[in-house]
Amino acid sequence: MGLLRKTPVHPQWFAFLREDKNLRASCKALNGLVLDIGCAEGKPRRYLPETAEYLGLDYFDTATAWYKTRPSVFGDAQQLPFANDTVDHVLLLDVLEHLPGPDRCHPTETAALAANIAISKTVLNWIATRNPLAILAILLPPLILVRNCLAWLTAALSRSDDMMPYSYRMVWVKA
Repeated sequence: MGLLRKTPVHPQWFAFLREDKNLRASCKALNGLVLDIGCAEGKPRRYLPETAEYLGLDYFDTATAWYKTRPSVFGDAQQLPFANDTVDHVLLLDVLEHLPGPDRCHPTETAALAANIAISKTVLNWIATRNPLAILAILLPPLILVRNCLAWLTAALSRSDDMMPYSYRMVWVKA
């Protein structure tokens, strides 16, 4: 699905749509030790200046089972395994919506993104367990395409609303 990643056929299209631009903006002025909480594949590393040292942190199960990656450190964002004043900058990119109670926030694009991820994961589980319902996987691409296009159109024609934001970006700078 890598080739389709930036097309409305991909379940996480909204998450990837502005990814490069957002990473470039988030990382350009960072230096010193940069902690990327919820690092997944560690994409911010490519956008950091030479004056920055990258340190990725993710849950063990998320990194190994979902992303098939190995972060610098396995850990929990709510109980960081570092002493105070260890890092110079902290990146939280598409992480806050996974933490308990981030103001219970999430526009139509977020709803489509969440629905796409949920249905895709369900179908992948069916395939992995050889469930007969796995045959419905053939319906997944058109369903995702329709849902993404409708959400994008609805959002484009609607007033801006922060009721359901996605793609949270935070850059913490030590003062």
